[in-house]
Amino acid sequence: MSYLVFARKWRPQDFNEIVGQEHITTTLKNAIRLNRISQAYLFTGPRGVGKTSTARILAKMLNCKNGPTPSPCNKCATCLEITNSNSLDVMEIDGASNRRIDDIRNLRENVKFSPVNGKFKIYIIDEVHQVTDEAFNALLKTLEEPPPHVKFIFATTQPHKIPATILSRCQRFDFRRIQAAEIVEKLKEIAKAEKIDAQDSVFFEIARASDGSMRDAESILDQLNSFCEKKIEISDVAKVLGIIEEGLLLEIAELISKKDITALLKRIDDLTNSGKDLFQFLARFIEHIRNLSVIKVNKNLRTTLALSDSLADELTTQSEKFSLEDLIYFFYLLSSTYESARKTGLIRFTLEFALIKMVRRSGIMPIDELLKRVNKLEAGGCGAPAGCEAKPVDPPAAEDLPRPSQSSDDITAVWPDLLKRLSRKKASLASFLTEGEPAGIDENGIIKVDFPKMHKFHKEILEEPESKKIIEEIAKAILGISVKIEFHLVDKLARKNNFKLVDEADEKKEEDPLLKDALDVFNGSIVKNNKFNSNG
Repeated sequence: MSYLVFARKWRPQDFNEIVGQEHITTTLKNAIRLNRISQAYLFTGPRGVGKTSTARILAKMLNCKNGPTPSPCNKCATCLEITNSNSLDVMEIDGASNRRIDDIRNLRENVKFSPVNGKFKIYIIDEVHQVTDEAFNALLKTLEEPPPHVKFIFATTQPHKIPATILSRCQRFDFRRIQAAEIVEKLKEIAKAEKIDAQDSVFFEIARASDGSMRDAESILDQLNSFCEKKIEISDVAKVLGIIEEGLLLEIAELISKKDITALLKRIDDLTNSGKDLFQFLARFIEHIRNLSVIKVNKNLRTTLALSDSLADELTTQSEKFSLEDLIYFFYLLSSTYESARKTGLIRFTLEFALIKMVRRSGIMPIDELLKRVNKLEAGGCGAPAGCEAKPVDPPAAEDLPRPSQSSDDITAVWPDLLKRLSRKKASLASFLTEGEPAGIDENGIIKVDFPKMHKFHKEILEEPESKKIIEEIAKAILGISVKIEFHLVDKLARKNNFKLVDEADEKKEEDPLLKDALDVFNGSIVKNNKFNSNG
């Protein structure tokens, strides 16, 4: 008996063997059970996911001696003929070779004849999108009102190329890419039956390389079996497929964590001399960084990465050696490197330079820590990690505090000082408050501040209890009396005074090494918004 490749030998023979398309197989079985059989079906999806196999099984379900039945026997003469592709009632047609109008005219003539053995004459047209528009138009009438004994099953990877007039006359089923975990389970089943010895990592690597195609995965396993003779190692997968081993990616990431640039450049040189594709390496390393990031965010997400348990454990351990900010920086740096190398063709140089940047980087500060330090700067501290402490600012003595009368002019006089102190405490509140204008302070110690209606949002932010508390405490320190503050919306401000921003300390802050690092990492600049003055 001639040798059968795995893709044919292990081709599904009933819906229970179709992998990863339960949403389709369940619907079709129910349709047969309820006798709701359409005159035409359209199966769409990527290559190797079961479209043609499903079409053949559907033909068996319709023409089995027990049919129509959701469970064909696979033993009767009709089922065996369909399995062996020699049934006179099931015609499998290649859309690329039978795309002309004359081919469709012949089909229209043949559909008039009754089936030979089965209950239906079934036409399976693969890659139907390659049929010409003229041929499709010739098929329209027959497709809409075919003889009762005729069924059409179309399969295509490019449904967008099929005319809408054809699509509207078919029941459409969209096949999805098969999940890696599902492919792995099927490959294990095949390996066990074929007496192939392989580790889980081999099956996961095959599943990754197959890109959701079960047929491709079976073909790769068949090829590896021929190369290795029943015992497959992960290194064999790398040799046969020319892929980058996961162990190399782990090693590169480990060298980055150790900041060993000499060893890194040596490994890139080894890769180049061994003939490996550096573009493929870079793409795989970007995927590696992505996997580390996902596990870093939530270890429970490791099951979504389609990794063997041993590899997932290694990635979990390695992810602890980097901060999430580091991994995000690496991802964007490597992605940019890939695009730059693709445009220039200088893959080795750009890759080496990216690795140098990754090793020479300073630890990237988490954004919440950066914000804390910026707040220290706003409060008058230095914000440095160690060795530099903020000098506390003593409040003025009570006898030195101004005690203005309860008038609009007097509250306006101290307003710049209030804004200045508030900017040190919380610059965002000072920025909002400067859009308003003090209207006065009444006998009950209530400071009234007017806002134009267009700044309703500012008013609402300042009215939050925590915000009001901060402002009232500063006002109390300046005025020497307990006060409350109220905000009101008005049509138009009097604008007797124009409170603007000044830059008296920004130059000193720009010299701060922490801010320089932050600006370098985020490619940013300082917005001068933390000092106020009534003179402009």
